[in-house]
Amino acid sequence: MTEWGQERFNLAKPIHGPRTTSATEANAAELHCRPMGFPGTYYRPRPFEIVQLQDRALMLFEVDHFWRIIYMDGRDFPDVPLHTWNGYSIGHYEGDTLVIETRDVIGWESENNQRWLDRLGHPFSDEVRIIERIRRIDAGNLEITVTIEDPVAYEEPMTGSLMFRARDFELAEFICAELMMSELPEMRPGQD
Repeated sequence: MTEWGQERFNLAKPIHGPRTTSATEANAAELHCRPMGFPGTYYRPRPFEIVQLQDRALMLFEVDHFWRIIYMDGRDFPDVPLHTWNGYSIGHYEGDTLVIETRDVIGWESENNQRWLDRLGHPFSDEVRIIERIRRIDAGNLEITVTIEDPVAYEEPMTGSLMFRARDFELAEFICAELMMSELPEMRPGQD
């Protein structure tokens, strides 16, 4: 990590991993019903679906009930970027692999408004560039290889792979606000 990245990592109070904090003390985006972005969303144990259209691909996620558009019509990134929670994604195929580049993502903002690459607290800046390579290993398995390039937060790019297994499922309703307002005290950040 760069000095910037390490400082922000030290401020992270995740609810998973070796630095686990209680949900009432944590500052994880997911506990405030904010989108986690990518690749963080892949770490949530909820199903997602990929729909291929002629000029774009859609990723539909049960978690936070959101969708993602991957433009596949040959366009370039906008000249004037509009930073959004999940960024702007452009994709193309290389053989049987869907390659997605995402830029213009809202990064780390403040100690109490953090977004991470994972559920452990690794920060990212507005300059992050995310490259995903999605391919089917076989009929029942999907591999997503993710490369993170963020010169503000990390001294060099990093790459990792995630494996997913196909399931027979239907995306269910997932309303974060209802979960946060439940009677479970561990699900209400900042409350005793």
